[in-house]
Amino acid sequence: AVSGDTLGALVRVRRTDPRAPERFWFGTIPCESSAADGWREGPLPAFDLSEQTHLFARAGTFALTGMADGGAALAILRDASWSVERIARIDGALAPRALLGGFELDKRTVLVDRVSLDAGSGVIRLGLLRDHAVQPWAEFAEPARPWSVGGIGTQALVLEIGDQARAMVRALPFLRS
Repeated sequence: AVSGDTLGALVRVRRTDPRAPERFWFGTIPCESSAADGWREGPLPAFDLSEQTHLFARAGTFALTGMADGGAALAILRDASWSVERIARIDGALAPRALLGGFELDKRTVLVDRVSLDAGSGVIRLGLLRDHAVQPWAEFAEPARPWSVGGIGTQALVLEIGDQARAMVRALPFLRS
């Protein structure tokens, strides 16, 4: 993830012994680094890092979606330490394993999660984070091909790789309540 002029990375460290516990590493480096610059190791959040975890830029710093204390959580890097807050949907529980990440859009935090349907197909839902609650904002059917979602300006866009490796981009409409 890139925040301001800093690149951040959360890395699962390769095990040399399969019996050893998994290890993780978080570090940052300036984007305009020189040969003398190197990665600076940072602290890890109080997350269950063996679960699905996603790093993204938020409000000039870094944030992680994942699991803490058995529930969905957001960790925000502040003053060289992570603050962790539990999050939920305003209309019910938010499964930590359904969280796919997040991004910042017009100074607001947007979280992305997958909603499974009975027929086996999925819906991707975007929600605005306000006071530890995710409020539904937009949703779309999960594409069958590789895809990504993010924001430009004040609009969320879905990028999908189509036939012959051509990209298709579409804007997401707001949900009607």
